[in-house]
Amino acid sequence: MSYKVEVIADNSGKWVSNALRFPTKEKAEEYGRDLSARWTAVREWRAVPADEEPHYHDPKLGISEPRRRFMTAAQEKAEDKKADIPLAENFSPGDKVIVDRSWKRHWTFKEAPAPTKHLWSKLFTEVGVVNAVDSWGNVYVMDRYDQVHGREGFPVPARFVKHAGPETN
Repeated sequence: MSYKVEVIADNSGKWVSNALRFPTKEKAEEYGRDLSARWTAVREWRAVPADEEPHYHDPKLGISEPRRRFMTAAQEKAEDKKADIPLAENFSPGDKVIVDRSWKRHWTFKEAPAPTKHLWSKLFTEVGVVNAVDSWGNVYVMDRYDQVHGREGFPVPARFVKHAGPETN
């Protein structure tokens, strides 16, 4: 048993659906609300039982989760930042940390001013020290220069920060 979403999208009054089948009526209704918000031609929609097995996670259809598939880049970034908030709680001022190189691919100007080429290399090759953690899931990592000159450090999303091992200085 599964559920499908049917819509009326023209003057014919006929209910039509796509190949998506959802395991619960709630998931189907969530997709129906999302579809009607995105697709202005939808006049009415409904979630109805279907005989097929649920298969909305089918990679052949290119759908992983209905809501996530149609997010804007800004909405996806906001969802990613929500994941950083609990991770940031694992860090406290004075912790020795390293920054994952993959952060460079994910960095955007909205997060902070652009790091210089020299700062990129220092953040990735040296062990830094946590100065602070903010409520948005950023860990402020200080390199040696920041420590000497009393600067606050550079904000790095918590998912890209790892505790340095005990053998590092």
